[in-house]
Amino acid sequence: FIARHLADDELITYTVIRQAQLDYDSGEGLAGAEKLKHALATAIKRNDIPHQVEALRLLAYIAVREGALTGAMDCADRACAIVNDPKTASPYDRGRALNAKGMVLMRMGFLFEAAIPLAEALFLFRNLGKRRNESQITKLLARLACHRGELSDSMNFVQTSIRIDETLRDVSAKGEMLSALGNCRLYIGDFVGAEAFLRQGVEISQDDCERIGEAEGTLGLAELALFREDPTLASTILQEAISKDIVTRNEHLYIKHLMIGAAIKLVTRNASDAIALASEALDAATQASIYGEMVRAGALLGRALSISGEH
Repeated sequence: FIARHLADDELITYTVIRQAQLDYDSGEGLAGAEKLKHALATAIKRNDIPHQVEALRLLAYIAVREGALTGAMDCADRACAIVNDPKTASPYDRGRALNAKGMVLMRMGFLFEAAIPLAEALFLFRNLGKRRNESQITKLLARLACHRGELSDSMNFVQTSIRIDETLRDVSAKGEMLSALGNCRLYIGDFVGAEAFLRQGVEISQDDCERIGEAEGTLGLAELALFREDPTLASTILQEAISKDIVTRNEHLYIKHLMIGAAIKLVTRNASDAIALASEALDAATQASIYGEMVRAGALLGRALSISGEH
């Protein structure tokens, strides 16, 4: 057992960080953050770079989920500063810090800047033979490519990640990845393929209690119904998605549900509700500094204002 080989303080830090990871995975990120702050303080006292990086990386992920993107960037920057010196930090630790940096940049909407740390992290993990970490970075690159409109690249990254996970017999994120693949298929107009992947993603995510994958897939099915010119079905599915608390807690999911709602109102010629929803989406995206969503929400708002005759 790994803990037998660790000093007492290091064992405590390791255990606390693992408990915080479990908190994060179960949706209790704020409880995990308190544990991580204590673990980080202990790691700093011991000059324990690996655990400093891991605590800061997780704090960045929790901050992103809670919508505190400035705090997330601070954690990611601190982690990267720690691993700048190759004499004191391992390539693995550097890859973990770059993982956090790229993820935060992407969530803030810096879609081209995010590719730089993620590409370096992918290179490091591949050279180290860290397949699980490679899969995690590949998932982020898939999302990044999708946000940039590079749907073919996004699908390739998703499929690569799924293949790696199958090799590792890791099914923990399979539902989320299938939902992501379904959304990519949706945006290139492959409605049949999109529906198949989205339904698989929702089903597997439900079986695995993976709430983000389930919500992403459900929102994708709502958007698919809208693309098929069935706003009634789209509205019904959207209401199902809104009932999941993760949609209101995750800023990307929350903004996406608002934009789908605005699009439904546009199709049904309810300009005033479309304006309200698109405005809320734009405000939320602006507050979270998610620039790609700001552009899309702004475009929806413009269409709604045009329909209503307001200028």
